[in-house]
Amino acid sequence: GKGPFGLFYGWWMVAIAATGQILSGGFYSNGMSVYFLPITRDLNLSRAAVSLAFSLKNLEGGLDAPLVGYLVDRLGSRFMFRAGGILAGIGFVLLAYTHDFLSFLVVFLGALALGFNMGIGLPLATAVNHWFVKQRALAITMAQSGAEFGGAILTPVIAISVAEFGWRPTAIVSGAFILILIPLLSIFLRNTPESIGMRPNGIEAPIPEAVGQEEDSGASGSPYAGDFIVRQALRTRCFWQLSLAIGARQFSKQALLVHLIPLLVWKGFDEPVAASLLGVSLAAQVPLRIGAGWLADRWSMTLVPAFSTLAGAAGVAVLLAGEDGSLALGLVFVLLFALGETGNSPAFAVIGDFFGRRNYAVIRGSVAFVQSLISLPSPVLAGWLYDTTRSYQVALLPIGASYLIAFVLFWTLRPPRQPEPASGIYREE
Repeated sequence: GKGPFGLFYGWWMVAIAATGQILSGGFYSNGMSVYFLPITRDLNLSRAAVSLAFSLKNLEGGLDAPLVGYLVDRLGSRFMFRAGGILAGIGFVLLAYTHDFLSFLVVFLGALALGFNMGIGLPLATAVNHWFVKQRALAITMAQSGAEFGGAILTPVIAISVAEFGWRPTAIVSGAFILILIPLLSIFLRNTPESIGMRPNGIEAPIPEAVGQEEDSGASGSPYAGDFIVRQALRTRCFWQLSLAIGARQFSKQALLVHLIPLLVWKGFDEPVAASLLGVSLAAQVPLRIGAGWLADRWSMTLVPAFSTLAGAAGVAVLLAGEDGSLALGLVFVLLFALGETGNSPAFAVIGDFFGRRNYAVIRGSVAFVQSLISLPSPVLAGWLYDTTRSYQVALLPIGASYLIAFVLFWTLRPPRQPEPASGIYREE
């Protein structure tokens, strides 16, 4: 299982996944926050209208997720990573040529969001999940931390570029980078260890003869003990409680992330300082997330996400009670928000730990579908409440409450009962 420099080959897959997440986080999931106010002004839109686009993006991700998961399990992470990256790059270029709300929605949802949904999060997490059993939470966390690292490094650059050259030229350049780098990275991605004659980290059993050897095959080979088929997973209480817990956490996270720069502007900071504070939060998330992944592998994959939601709730309380324009307030808030995000990767690693490798992408996609329905209204609700009251004071109350609901759900989450295979073989639905 050794790769270049004697390192287990799976860690090179983590490096490729992290690089893909750097591009996604820097240009898209975090970087789009920089575009929020310029697009609102340029297209003469309300904050609720732009928030609606971001909420529909999250809904689309949830609706797409089961199908994307099915395609990942069938076609492989490598193919989906390449195809989604190309579509996302084209979406950024086309975004620069939108001049009204309808064209913005079509490009934003039909190319940009769809490309990232189908090419980055689920395919890359699935590849890492296939390569690791031992140290799974740490591996997934390190891969997904690339999004925060990219946000910390690239998002301030995006903010400077938008301020100096405008959001349209910045979008074109962003698209060009993605169109070059993601197809190049996909050359080196391998879907499963079995596809190249290796085994996952933590599995010592011989490689089954039935394992497919095609590099672009998405299947993880013969199932290991604990693998659920999709129907079995959906019948467990654990699946639904985990989906609700992730959904409640995402309700708070999506509202804060979409409105983070407008929130800080509301608290008395100008836009460049607000963008810099966002960068501080993203930079802090990288070591905090990796530490949380390490702790989850050694302690609990459910309690780490539980305690992280308490940090998020504390951040909301600080924002509500703190003094306007105080740099100390801004730093404490973004650091607590960063700490609140540390439970994200262990929460998704629970899926592989509880339900196995064979159908990970479809099961995780089903979780994403449920959580997206829960988190859908949060950015629009926050934007509407601001437009109505000219303040985020009321909007922050349901955000804090949702963090606390997530805490209870994660705290009481228990593993499902192991499935009993028929005739010793699992078959996909």
